[in-house]
Amino acid sequence: MKIGVVCPVGPLDRCGYEYNYMTVMESLSSFGARVYLCSSTRNRANVDSLLARFPNVEYISNENTWFDVDGDGNEVFRMAKLESNLNLTLERCRHDGMDCAVQIHINQYIQDRVREPLRQLCRDMLEAGRPFEWLYKKYQLGNRLFHADSRVPWILNLQIDNPFVIRADSIHHRDGSEVYRIEHADFRDKDHVAIVDCPMEMTLQDLADVMNFTRGMSELNPQANPRFDWNVYLPYYVQKYNAKMMSDEPLDATGKAIVGTSRHDLISWTLLKHYRKPTSAKPDTARQMVGILRRLLAKVNRGPNYV
Repeated sequence: MKIGVVCPVGPLDRCGYEYNYMTVMESLSSFGARVYLCSSTRNRANVDSLLARFPNVEYISNENTWFDVDGDGNEVFRMAKLESNLNLTLERCRHDGMDCAVQIHINQYIQDRVREPLRQLCRDMLEAGRPFEWLYKKYQLGNRLFHADSRVPWILNLQIDNPFVIRADSIHHRDGSEVYRIEHADFRDKDHVAIVDCPMEMTLQDLADVMNFTRGMSELNPQANPRFDWNVYLPYYVQKYNAKMMSDEPLDATGKAIVGTSRHDLISWTLLKHYRKPTSAKPDTARQMVGILRRLLAKVNRGPNYV
């Protein structure tokens, strides 16, 4: 079984990506047969050294993948370009004979103990002929891990004529008949197959740069403020992480490496200081039930063999 890791990237020398891209790539290249970095930017900072270190990493960067530029020569963020790049990279995976593709971002890693269970999840999908499988995520703040609480439909079967295309937070059937979106619930029973997301390993200025460039992801959320305001984002992120349940799971070598190069001026440590576990040590019952019902309905819709 050949697994292609699809990883969209921007500039590797700014926006917080510069701190851990090499550590993350060590993890991803140890998991996948090939790792495909599809770049939306003309910026090649740090790329050559990365490619020299990891022979199974391929860098896709050309006029077809880059953002357009404005009159001043500045790249202009467009969600449609990122989505186009993801599906272009999926086709590259198919052309190269990959059996399945797993989309993972440049600030996410696969723990040593998760590699084989995640590979088995891919094998099970292929053997059953399912078009996709859920990729579960848990978060890391500073030196602490949380239980898995989100999943995205980003493990795709490339052995079949797969009808799905990837979108920013979902997959869509080509004929519009089915859509599977990111889901949030108590998925702690999936900790053993969940990847780790470290999105807050960045400074306040890094976050401001990202949010201003992406206009606060307003293409996905029209209500978002296109200009960064920390007085808005701090309460938002505190509330977001305080709704998560921290675990006692120890960090593996990759997690420890991220902590080892981290700085206490990064946002992850600020949010960790603000963390207060949910008022009940038990999972949020309503949220958990919604997740269970969604999974049961999805299973019914996909047939008896889908897990």
